[in-house]
Amino acid sequence: MSKEQAKTPPRIVCRCNDVTEEEIIKAIKAGFNDMESLKRATGVTTGYCQGKTCIYIVLGIMAKMLNKDIDEIGLPRTRVPLQPVPLGVFAPPEVLMEKIEKGKVKFS
Repeated sequence: MSKEQAKTPPRIVCRCNDVTEEEIIKAIKAGFNDMESLKRATGVTTGYCQGKTCIYIVLGIMAKMLNKDIDEIGLPRTRVPLQPVPLGVFAPPEVLMEKIEKGKVKFS
């Protein structure tokens, strides 16, 4: 291995979760060869951007390694909350308590 190859930094694919191309390749070789299992094994598409930045890079890597079209691989499932959650629930505790005391937040 040359000095240049040794100094090459890892290629970050998912910036939110700091997942490298090498980690994705290792996971695919280990049998995580669909988006759902790869997502669980590496954390890609689960960060702040929810895959908006990395999904197509990951799909490209998978398509190349699995010798498939991107359409054959498919996108990860979208999961919505089981029941609607009022945004006030995510407020700081003191704000939430004040709203509860004033009767502005209802829990069903």
